[in-house]
Amino acid sequence: MIRIGAAEATASCLLPPLLVRWAQTHPGVPIRLRVLSSAAICAGLRENELDVGFMHGVDGTAGLLARRWMEEPWLVVARPQHPLAQGVGPISLDMMRHQAQWAWLVTSATAQDAVRQRFESGVGALHIALGLGSVQAVIAIVQSSDLLAFLPRHAVQPALHRNALATLETEGMPLNISLEILRNPEVRLSGPVADFQDFCRAEAAALSSMLDWGALTNPGS
Repeated sequence: MIRIGAAEATASCLLPPLLVRWAQTHPGVPIRLRVLSSAAICAGLRENELDVGFMHGVDGTAGLLARRWMEEPWLVVARPQHPLAQGVGPISLDMMRHQAQWAWLVTSATAQDAVRQRFESGVGALHIALGLGSVQAVIAIVQSSDLLAFLPRHAVQPALHRNALATLETEGMPLNISLEILRNPEVRLSGPVADFQDFCRAEAAALSSMLDWGALTNPGS
């Protein structure tokens, strides 16, 4: 068994099709996927409770081997009827800071810290109106309110194609955030884990192409 830890957005939206293909090509090697905060992923790797981790950024990864897996585009999204989605032109950083309220994905006290720090480093402090524990909860709230959200393209792509969400043209967006694949170099690398890492690297190109295709076909971008 290969034990994997990943943040909610990655575990619920990006990894499932990859893991289906793994199961089809490696039927004798099961996967256990856990949704964890970045801190819990690092702790699990150090304590040999996880074999592989996926997380955004490398904060807190001292002593672990982190390799960039892909650059993942993140978008600011709103319901199509939102006042800021009515063709008013690029949304300024000042408007995002002072006129927008946000629904934010927070699966634990420390989850999504790297993403929020990266976003706020360019935008400034946000007004977080709601912290929610799943991607689907964030999407549902945004679809039915005037809250904005900042989510990975792979998570919102189905809603964008249904015109249930719209991307906002904003300064500096989309923002590409590095998704890292981690392991503990002090733990002997087993054959199945090595095969899984090779598989992930091979699949990264296909996943990146899928995200690029979404950028071309998304009616809201």
